[in-house]
Amino acid sequence: MPPYAQHVVIRTGRNDWSSKIEDESDTLGEQIGGGNLARSLKALVGRGGSYHDPLWPVLITNGSTPRSRRVNPLSDLNSVFLYPQHLHIAQLPNTPTSLETFAETYLKDPGKENPVDFQDRRHHSPEERFDGTGFPFPEKLTYQFKSSVTILICGHMSRDTRCGILGPILQQEFKDFIAKDVSLRRRQARNVTATSHKVGNPPTRGPLENATVGLTSHIGGHAFAGNVVIYLPPNWRAEDGKSLSPLAGRGIWYGRVEPRHVWGIMEETVKKGRIIEELLRGVHDPQLWLANTKREFAIPPTKLDKKDVNLNFYKLIEY
Repeated sequence: MPPYAQHVVIRTGRNDWSSKIEDESDTLGEQIGGGNLARSLKALVGRGGSYHDPLWPVLITNGSTPRSRRVNPLSDLNSVFLYPQHLHIAQLPNTPTSLETFAETYLKDPGKENPVDFQDRRHHSPEERFDGTGFPFPEKLTYQFKSSVTILICGHMSRDTRCGILGPILQQEFKDFIAKDVSLRRRQARNVTATSHKVGNPPTRGPLENATVGLTSHIGGHAFAGNVVIYLPPNWRAEDGKSLSPLAGRGIWYGRVEPRHVWGIMEETVKKGRIIEELLRGVHDPQLWLANTKREFAIPPTKLDKKDVNLNFYKLIEY
């Protein structure tokens, strides 16, 4: 698991990319609109870039989810997800001014200068968009808070065949689980409405209703294929819907995931907030690196304190 403070996922709508995403040809970049955003961002925050901070590494990957429907396919706008803040920036121009302001506002150590305080925004309605983020007109951007879980699976065929073959299979398994879960909850809600003699009430939306499942480009550790990263928002609730999940706000990295493991991952980690020890590559814990002056971003399994009441470990069971 690579050490990183933040993860930018660029929505490309494609399932594979060049071996190094920053080397994607201009022609291919134009096909997804907005040029090669990965190259532009890495030039800014990567080694030698004007916003590079060795104590604040930013992981940048391409993702398979398509750009926002609000983006004209022929425009130079891109859409990105940003973790651990769980933000969706639907319209990001690939221009020097916009990207510099994006890096200045979103991709800096919160302990330095006067950054945007995302933690104060987490209690707002997930549908609410925020203006006034400091972006210069006419390139002022808005962002939305992502209220549901994000599951990323490495499927970078051009980089490694193992991930390229297993990634799409795992993606479909996760999608199938979520579809069945959502369908079941809707049926249950309709049954409750019918038995209570209430008319016209829409089915209650389940927590996985807006879940994002997508492939991602190389995230390191091909020997651990299938690689799965699960980001749970800071307000993510446990299965009972009342208590906060023990893993809320964290990123869980699993390796050597097979299709037979998907059911257990969804039931135990996503719903109940329990870590499956045998699959664990590490945990990304924002609270740790915000509080730690040494800026430890990722906790490998060997350093995890299993006595921590906030980390519930779960022995792997074959489902």
